[in-house]
Amino acid sequence: MNGTRLSDERDLWDQRADESAQAYCAFVAYRDLHSERSIDHAYRIVTGQQKSNKRATGRFTEWSQRHEWKRRAEAYDAYLERKFRDEREESASQAYWNDLAAYFDRQKKLSAAAGNVAIALLTKAGEGLKRLEASQLKPLELASICRAATAIAATASDAEAVALGVDDLLRDIASRTGQSSWR
Repeated sequence: MNGTRLSDERDLWDQRADESAQAYCAFVAYRDLHSERSIDHAYRIVTGQQKSNKRATGRFTEWSQRHEWKRRAEAYDAYLERKFRDEREESASQAYWNDLAAYFDRQKKLSAAAGNVAIALLTKAGEGLKRLEASQLKPLELASICRAATAIAATASDAEAVALGVDDLLRDIASRTGQSSWR
């Protein structure tokens, strides 16, 4: 038994086989009080006397002891806390993956735009080069144009690789094939 389960089918805070419906209702009232939990307070709720200062009867006290209300309620509290924490972690994880997907989407758009600019520049440079006679371009100008076009193309290619997660994919392939690195 892991502390919260009575069997494979029932939790510690579920109704026990030897617990009457009336006693279980009283336990549920007690259990659901959380930070305001007391046998007297649960008694007043069950009897509809919330505004009074009446104390629990002996039967109520006996039920609480025989059916281990304190231990069962604490187990329920721990269960709720775990459930809340799991939901909070799931929400944070989902938000992270949504942000990551948005980042990759932006990277794809940026890399596509940069790629289009590189293609346009290279096309324009190629058209200009066709119209120019070799004597019109100084060697340094030609080299500078080629370097700029190459740099833009490389930046666009790198951005696309990042957007597609190519490095991670290559690392994964390398680890699956037993290679120390893909490159």
